[in-house]
Amino acid sequence: MRRLPFLLLLIFVSSRAFGEEKPAGPSLRFTRNDGQWDQDVRYRAVLPGGFLFVKKQSLQYVFYDTKALAGQHPGAHREDGAPGARASAQGPSRPGPGTIRAHGFEVQFGGAGGTPELLASRETPERRNYLLGNQPGAWAADVPSFEQILYRNLYPGIDLKLFAHNGTAKYEFIVSPGADPARIRLLYQGMSGLALKDGFLVTTTTVNTVTETPPYCYQAGKDGQREVASQFVLEGNTLSFRFPKGYRRDLPLVIDPYLVFSTYSGSFSDNWGFTATYDEAGNLYSGGIEFGNRFPATTGAFQTTFAGNVDVAVLKYTPDGSALLYATYLGGEEADVPHSLVVNRANELIIFGTTSSFQFPVTATAHDGDFGIGGIGGTPADPLNGITYAWGSDLFVSRLNAAGNALAASTYLGGSGNDGLNLPGWFEGIAISNYGDQFR
Repeated sequence: MRRLPFLLLLIFVSSRAFGEEKPAGPSLRFTRNDGQWDQDVRYRAVLPGGFLFVKKQSLQYVFYDTKALAGQHPGAHREDGAPGARASAQGPSRPGPGTIRAHGFEVQFGGAGGTPELLASRETPERRNYLLGNQPGAWAADVPSFEQILYRNLYPGIDLKLFAHNGTAKYEFIVSPGADPARIRLLYQGMSGLALKDGFLVTTTTVNTVTETPPYCYQAGKDGQREVASQFVLEGNTLSFRFPKGYRRDLPLVIDPYLVFSTYSGSFSDNWGFTATYDEAGNLYSGGIEFGNRFPATTGAFQTTFAGNVDVAVLKYTPDGSALLYATYLGGEEADVPHSLVVNRANELIIFGTTSSFQFPVTATAHDGDFGIGGIGGTPADPLNGITYAWGSDLFVSRLNAAGNALAASTYLGGSGNDGLNLPGWFEGIAISNYGDQFR
C-alpha cells in the first residue's frame, strides 16, 4: 500500500481539510440540495459554529455549542475535572453522553407572496458527494456549490442577494426604480431574544449571538455613488427599513447590512485526519472524519447527538493542491472511520475502515451486506473520546469510481465481535500511546 510522506499527511491534518469547508472570504459556499437534506432546503452554507439553510420563502440559521462539542474530544475536561463538557437545550445540565446544545432561528420574508426565482451564480469547480445510508436512491453525487444566491423579484421590483464577504455571509436588497422598499418585512422566529441596540440588530440564541450592523444604503447615478441615510425599524419580531431623509425614486437603491456571527470558540464543525494517499498522476487523496450536525426538524432550541454521528470524509486534490477535485462523504447512522486508502490502476479509490452503522452504504453485490453476524458486531467501544462505536465494530471496504461520485463496490467484513480496533486492555502486548493507535 502506497503512503504519503508523514510531513504531507501532517499538512493535510493541520489544514482542517476534512468535512465542512471554512467560511472565509470567497471560500464560503452555497451547496445545492440534491436530496441530501430536507426537501424544503434549496442551498446550505457553512457559517462559524453553524449553518445557513436557504429556503424558498425564508432563511434558517442553525448554530451549535462549539465549546461543548470541543469538550467531547480527547483531552477535553470540564472545570470540575469530569471529561466531556455536555449541555442540553434546557441549560448546562448533564444529559446523556454525546449530547450538545444547538439552536436554530428562521427569518421569513413576510408579505413577499408568490414564489421568487432562486438563482445561483459563480459556480465553484469542486463537486461534493453524499453517500450516506444504505439506500442508493438517497445518495447525492456531483453536487455543485456556488458563491452567490439571488432571490429574483422576492418583492415586486426587489431582489435579495446572498454572498460571501470578508469571511462571513452577507445579504443585500436591490430595489429597482419605482419599487417600494417598505414592502420588505423580515419576520424573525425561534430566537431567544431580538432587540435594537444603538442601531444594531442583535439576535440572541441559547448558544450564540448574531449581530447585524446598521444598513449602509446607497444609490449610484451619473455623479457617482451617494450614501442614503437609513436605519432598522423593529416592531415586535418584524424588521423593516426606514429612510429618514428619503432617496431618489428614479434610481436603484441598495440596502446593505453586514452580519457578524459570535460563538463560544469561533470554531467550525470539527474534523480529524486519519490517512492519505496518491495516484499515478500525482493527485492527492485525504481521508478523515467529520463531526457535522444534521438539518433540524424544527425552529428553536433543540438537542442533537454527536456521539456516533461521525462520517468518513474523503477529498481529492490536484497534484499541487491548488484545486479540490471532489469531496465525498461516506457513512451510516453511527461511527464510520477510514483507516487506509489506496488507488488502483483504474484511478478508483479503495477505502478500508471500521463502522458501527447498520445502514452503512453497501452495494447490491456485496460479499456481506449485513452488519456483524445476526446484527451483532461486538460490544460498545469508545476507542477515542468523541468516537463511539455504539454497536461494536465491523470492517468495511468501499471502492469509489474515478470521479468519486458513485460506489463501484462496498461491503461489510466481520464477525460477531469487534473488528478492526485496538482497544486498551483488550489485547496483551498492544501499546496504545499515540494519537490514532487505536485505529492502526
